[in-house]
Amino acid sequence: DISKKTNMYPRLTARIIEKSVAAFRYLPYKFSINLSVEDIFDSDTMDYLFTVAKNNGVLGRLVLEIVESDELVSIEETNKIFEKFKNAGAKIAIDDFGTGFSNFDYIMNIKADYLKIDASIVKRVTFDEASREIISSIVYLARHSGMKTVAEFIADEETARVIKSLGVDFGQGYFFGKPEPKPVFINIEPPI
Repeated sequence: DISKKTNMYPRLTARIIEKSVAAFRYLPYKFSINLSVEDIFDSDTMDYLFTVAKNNGVLGRLVLEIVESDELVSIEETNKIFEKFKNAGAKIAIDDFGTGFSNFDYIMNIKADYLKIDASIVKRVTFDEASREIISSIVYLARHSGMKTVAEFIADEETARVIKSLGVDFGQGYFFGKPEPKPVFINIEPPI
């Protein structure tokens, strides 16, 4: 928020793009860059992201995550912006689904590849029937919309087990690994 108030935000976003692409340029893994509404509707930022990703050969492994801090004012315009990336092999994810401005309109109209289920729902899944029902509904809707699901905030084996039993495709969280300053590669098969 502070960077947005001081007009440093576009420069900060550009730096994140550069560092992310550099970290994954020679690695065979998919990686994500979170984008705010300001990023998505800043043509200079999106052109820069496309050019840097294309020039470094990572467009086919790039996932653009829509951050749910602000409401998208034009889903049609958002789809036009993302179409260029999708045509070049990038994927789109709706982040933090279930909170903020995210709603079923996103599922129906944003042509996303992944739907990330918010931590506020996932962290209650082992003891709260309503959370399990919500996740089951999200999985059902995502599958029928051609999207894969990702559960955020998986902190332990029991949560991972329940999430898997509900049909969620992928998981992320401390159970699999803590955030690190550089990519860490573990040669294990995660339970999800």
